[in-house]
Amino acid sequence: MTSTKTVPNVTTLSITQPWNASNANTSTSPSEVGSRSLDLNGQNIAWLVLAIFTLLTNCSFLFLISCIKNLRKPSNSFIASMAVLGILWSVMYIFPRWALSSIINNSENWFYCSLTALLGIFFTIVINLHLCLISLDKYIAIIFPFFYLKHATNYAITISIGVVWVLPLSIAIIPPLTFRNFSSGACVLVNPNNLAAEESYFIAVFSILFFVPIICMVFAYSHIFLIANKQLKVLADQDNSQHRFLNIKAAKYLSIIVGVFLIAWLPYVIFFFAIYVGAVRPNLEIIDALFVLRFLAFSYPCINPVMYGLLQSDLRKYINKQMFFRNNRIEMFSTSQSGFSNGRPK
Repeated sequence: MTSTKTVPNVTTLSITQPWNASNANTSTSPSEVGSRSLDLNGQNIAWLVLAIFTLLTNCSFLFLISCIKNLRKPSNSFIASMAVLGILWSVMYIFPRWALSSIINNSENWFYCSLTALLGIFFTIVINLHLCLISLDKYIAIIFPFFYLKHATNYAITISIGVVWVLPLSIAIIPPLTFRNFSSGACVLVNPNNLAAEESYFIAVFSILFFVPIICMVFAYSHIFLIANKQLKVLADQDNSQHRFLNIKAAKYLSIIVGVFLIAWLPYVIFFFAIYVGAVRPNLEIIDALFVLRFLAFSYPCINPVMYGLLQSDLRKYINKQMFFRNNRIEMFSTSQSGFSNGRPK
């Protein structure tokens, strides 16, 4: 691939960039066209609402994990790490890059504006690797239960979580260390003088660190369900059977979460790649469609803790218990008030 393609205009329409942030490219790009085709204020409000809800759902989920004793177990450390990721995604990326784009995307905030381009890639990869790690965790727990019980220590879990954070970080900082130099007073999203390197980096990163983990997730859950159908009814050891049944049940719930991730992210990534390689020529309708797909994809960290809360039995029991106690208190208070109003204290 060379820089003689239509890529120069398309590169500003990065998977993590807003339409109007193209200081690094002086030509009119599809990203700029998109900002004119949609109401900027409406976009900012939509992103602001998403950022707030993402922050609330993930903070609430972390709080519930700390309150519910049954959820404070090593395997749920992956889920807690994803909640932390959702909080950072909201505070460090959605808020400044999208909700407050008119404030961030200027020469005074040139460094952070340039940095958020890297943060978008970083967070996207971290989300994907977290889900891949969770699927592999359940896969090993079900297919190799004795190996899992022996090696699934707090140390191993901590190392695994560290890897899914450090690896994307090391990948995200490659551009400013090599082919994309930051420039004082300019929001540098791409290097217009080295578009071949920009294109190669982007395609390599998302091909390896986005699509390969997705393939691993699909393989893991497919194999789990095949094993479940073949062996669940013929397990001889009752204790092992119960343990395996619970893991399979949890895997089914987690597969729903992964399925929603694929529905949210795959259309956006595929659509973007089609634009990037020139298979689809950007116009107003295409850019509007890309906005919708981007918003859907970036909503995943907001709905992920909600889905987990609905599918996690311990969390459902805790919420139902709290609602039951609250309803009882309200009913008792109403009955007491009714008794006093009738002159019959109860």
